Amino acid sequence: MSRKCLVGFGIVVLLLLSVASAQVVYIEPDQTSVSPGETFNVDISVRDGSASSVLVNFTFDNTLISYVDGSTYDVFDFTDTLTSADNYVRYLGVSTSPVDISSKTRVATVTFSVNPGATGTITFNVVTANIDGNDVNVSVGNVTIVSPTPTTPVTTPPPGAKNIIKFDYGAVVKVEVISVPEPGEDTIIQVVSETTGETVFSETISGTGSLDITGLEPGSYYMKVINAGNILNTSDPTTWDRKSDGADFVEIENITLNFDVKIKGASDVEWVNDEAPLIIQIKTAIPKIDIELKNPMKPPAIGDMLVFKVRVSGVAGTFNVKYSFSGPYDDSSLPGAITNSTGEHSTYDQLTSGEWVEVKIDTTELVGVSAGMYSFTVKVMSGTDIIAKKSIDVELKRPEVTVDMPSSVVLFRSISLKGTTNVAETGSEYDAGGSNMIIIYAFTPDGTLIKYNSTTGKYELSPYTRTDINVETNDDPNMMTKTIDIQSGGEWKLMKSIPAEFDTGSYEIDVIVTTDLSKISDPNFRSRSTNYVIVTKPK
Repeated sequence: MSRKCLVGFGIVVLLLLSVASAQVVYIEPDQTSVSPGETFNVDISVRDGSASSVLVNFTFDNTLISYVDGSTYDVFDFTDTLTSADNYVRYLGVSTSPVDISSKTRVATVTFSVNPGATGTITFNVVTANIDGNDVNVSVGNVTIVSPTPTTPVTTPPPGAKNIIKFDYGAVVKVEVISVPEPGEDTIIQVVSETTGETVFSETISGTGSLDITGLEPGSYYMKVINAGNILNTSDPTTWDRKSDGADFVEIENITLNFDVKIKGASDVEWVNDEAPLIIQIKTAIPKIDIELKNPMKPPAIGDMLVFKVRVSGVAGTFNVKYSFSGPYDDSSLPGAITNSTGEHSTYDQLTSGEWVEVKIDTTELVGVSAGMYSFTVKVMSGTDIIAKKSIDVELKRPEVTVDMPSSVVLFRSISLKGTTNVAETGSEYDAGGSNMIIIYAFTPDGTLIKYNSTTGKYELSPYTRTDINVETNDDPNMMTKTIDIQSGGEWKLMKSIPAEFDTGSYEIDVIVTTDLSKISDPNFRSRSTNYVIVTKPK
């Protein structure tokens, strides 16, 4: 190799070393363009082999931008400060020993905001760029101020605004699930009452498909479409966007989740705002009233609690209603006998559309009540005007009792008494006073009352006789043989052993059923069955 070639090779090596070890201060914005009112950051970074001190001082046009904040990163352990004034920023870092900055190292970040009305280009003028007392090269970025990106204004719906797809009562609500996030998974379509929160319809289909929804009562509803854990909820407009609508349909979608659902077959569509919920409304000219008698014993007995289930359905959220009960009694006593849905003794009520409630009438509180036909009426009121009305007929009967027992029994053997009644189960919600009972009177051949001793568990002779007791009107438990609870379905039963010391002969067994012991003197609240059994000695 010639001397000339060696010299050339040495020059190349020196150039490479010079580039590799270049000392540079970087002033680097994190954005290339900003708009008035926006903020952006500027990083101050350095690069050298190592350094014990760095001093950077730059200015900016304060008619365009304003200093907001700044922070350092503790690269230098003795001094690490960032200061600013109206139009300049100064960074000073000093370390007790050299710091490795062989790769670009960020030492500070400055935050600026763009002034309102500013235009042009934001530049930074580096006054000082010094590493270990030596001036170094700088790399400075610029930022262009641009006009704000125009945005489409979002119209906020007024409070309570709703988009409504309307169907006549009895019409079919047709739903077409066009696409879902996971077509291979099942899709659940639910219809939920807006007023009660009750899910009134739920059906599962495989992926996508169509279905018809029938049987919705008048009122307002929303729909939920659920697929693979993803939910499109018409009451939550953040889960969907309007795709299209017409006179009888609405199509909504969620592009991100791949939902596309169409509701069609409507009589009208009322669209007010894309940010408002979508409600399915089943409308009718007048509210629809439903009444059911809940009592399992039909016809119920006088003295029992009548429990009516009532529902008023319509597009309104709530309805004012009035109750009446007509029949053979003094109807001025109804306000004290009726209990409305809120638990108050009142013939007036306020019902939520589509919600079933219970209204109770305590027949023990109806003055002059007697057996016969009665009518319970629900009226929907608008002020003093009746806008809807419906009645249900109820027959009230006097208590009745049947007795099934043998005609003869042997001393020391057990006798089975059982039977049925039309009176409600003791202690049930239909037992108005909690006193529905069967009363047993057993008299020996000489007329002595047999009394059950609850302490010994045995039947004994009492000091009372048949002539002492009017079994139909007696309300003293001490003068009864035994009382028995009435079971569900009106059944009752008693097993009774005849003590060996009792006399043989004909025993009178009286069975009384009553719905109110305090009213037992009134034949409308009791019934009696008298029976006889022959008691003989064992053979």
